[in-house]
Formats: sequence, C-alpha cells, structure tokens
Amino acid sequence: MTQTRFEANPECRGVSIANILCGLVGGAPCTGVLVRTAVNVASGATYKYSQFINSVVCLIIIVVLIKVFVYLPMAVIASILMCSACRLIDI
Repeated sequence: MTQTRFEANPECRGVSIANILCGLVGGAPCTGVLVRTAVNVASGATYKYSQFINSVVCLIIIVVLIKVFVYLPMAVIASILMCSACRLIDI
C-alpha cells in the first residue's frame, strides 16, 4: 500500500511462530491487523505511533462502551468487518 520494501519471509515466520505459541498456551492468535493499517495509510499516517494511538483509542472505547457492545448481534459485527475488508480491495 505504501510502496515500501520489506522482507515478507521473516515477518511471516514471526507471525507463524507467535500463532503456534498462542495456540499452545490457549491465547488468541495474532493477526497482521490489515484493516487498522489500511485506515492509517489512507489517513496519511507516517509514523509507527499511529498504530499505538489507534490501539489505545480502541481500548478506551471498548472499556467505556462494553455494556453496549454486549447487546450487538453477531450479524452486525460481521457486517462491519465485511465492509471494512471489502474497502481494502482496490477496484
């Protein structure tokens, strides 16, 4: 998305090892967080701090609004995720 070069093999290896370890200890698997990265790039973010700020904002929203999120049907959450994923496709 940013036309920068990176080594895909070490990154893929690292995520794979992290997912294996998470599975062994019963944790949630790691992801590349593609949607959050796409939003940051589309917003013009140029520093790695943007991912951290986004995570903190998400954490605050979840902590404050967790009582509301409990009542959201899974279909609503799935539709939000599908819309976000479809916007990643460059047509």
